Amino acid sequence: HFLELDSDSTVLQIGGGFGYTTFSLSSMCKRVFLLEPDMRQYAFLKQRMEEDGCENVVFRHVGNQAMIEAFVAGKVFDAIIVEEPPFLRRSSAFYETLIRSLKSGGTIYIAVQKR
Repeated sequence: HFLELDSDSTVLQIGGGFGYTTFSLSSMCKRVFLLEPDMRQYAFLKQRMEEDGCENVVFRHVGNQAMIEAFVAGKVFDAIIVEEPPFLRRSSAFYETLIRSLKSGGTIYIAVQKR
């Protein structure tokens, strides 16, 4: 696995999509923090997580970049996965904040839509 995660890993995921990555991560990691900026997607994912019983997923709706920055403040992650919400596309300072939240040797994965 390219992220090199195990049962002791803590992962931050920004943007949950349809939840496939989240559910895969929850089965292999100690804790997954999922921050979802889209309210409709948040409602969908919340229901899906409740149905699937993902007890090690901490799930929050975040409406803007400042809310994400406040959430990650003081936390450290083994990996960070960003599904690139629209308000993050041009903010290199934000990505630097995320990188500082990585454990030494941690990985950040940023998915970019084909344009």
